[in-house]
Amino acid sequence: MAVVKAISSKASLKTAIKYITQAKKTKPECIVGQNCTPETALGEMETTKALFKKNGGRQYQHFVISYHADEKITHEQALKNAVELIQKNAKFDDFECLFATHFDKKEVHTHVIVNSVNAISGKKLHMKKSDLQEMKDFANNQSLLQGFHIPIKGRHFDGSKSTDVTAWTKDKYHSLERGFSGDFDSNLLKIGNAIVAAKKEAKSKVEFIELLQQQGIATKWTENRKTITFEVLNSKNKKKRFRNTNLQKTLKTDFTKENLLDEFRRNGKREHAERYNRDQAIKAKRKTYRCIGESIGFSKSENRKSESRETGSTGDERKLRVTEAKVGRRQQKTTRSCETQSSPRAEKHQTQRGQQSVTKQKQRAKYSSWDFDR
Repeated sequence: MAVVKAISSKASLKTAIKYITQAKKTKPECIVGQNCTPETALGEMETTKALFKKNGGRQYQHFVISYHADEKITHEQALKNAVELIQKNAKFDDFECLFATHFDKKEVHTHVIVNSVNAISGKKLHMKKSDLQEMKDFANNQSLLQGFHIPIKGRHFDGSKSTDVTAWTKDKYHSLERGFSGDFDSNLLKIGNAIVAAKKEAKSKVEFIELLQQQGIATKWTENRKTITFEVLNSKNKKKRFRNTNLQKTLKTDFTKENLLDEFRRNGKREHAERYNRDQAIKAKRKTYRCIGESIGFSKSENRKSESRETGSTGDERKLRVTEAKVGRRQQKTTRSCETQSSPRAEKHQTQRGQQSVTKQKQRAKYSSWDFDR
């Protein structure tokens, strides 16, 4: 499985050549040159620049062709494949190139340094994304012909899904590495974690933006743009912007508009279902309590009926006793109120009213007990 990478480095041409030709990383038979001699490659490349007066700007292009540790490939075969990759590409014709295969790691890999100035025409080398993809396609064809694996985006060597964080620059890689270890406050990780937490709670786009705003993250989400932009202040109080596409590629998490909106809808449905289940549980509890209350009330009435059967008292007699008890309580209240009054006439009036009330109650109880059908 050959992986082709273009390395972005600020090191000088001398430093780059010195690095890839270190004795502890490679050996003389694993170092070759194209349009130059390995021992004098640095001098020849600098002479070409001086000859065409192009000493400024980019000094070189740096590529790495690496193979997985489980790939059964020798250092000689890896070097041969790298040389063929450059020689068969017309873009690198007449450019001075230096190859060095390293054996200091488990993964066999070859470094390629290409001079930025053409040795014949004096033109500068310009690389585009499509040029790098052409090199990757050529390397894949090499692997197919030689029986090696083909790299699949988002998959490991054994075919399993990859969840590793990906970085395309060294600075970004080191900042993420320090952020995971806790030694550095990574803005990218901060935004990524905030988005993951917010999309689990939010039920709409507005609520999602408000949750991020509470954590100091501004969100630019418009209908006429495909991407979402997140903005945060870094430690130097400067604004740092990240697009959802960048976060998605780096953190291997789906942050597209469609996925976020689907997540909001699922959250809304889940909350509605939870509220419905909660209401149903409350209704069931109320129904249970009502049934218990009704059963307790029924047993009390049954007890009263059994007591009346034991004492032999009728319903009219019970009503009369209840009426007498009410009249007695009323008389007590009347007596207390009369005691507070000093007039004998008021006391006599209250007594008469009480006696009349008792007489009427006895008469009602008597008439209600008559059976007129007899």
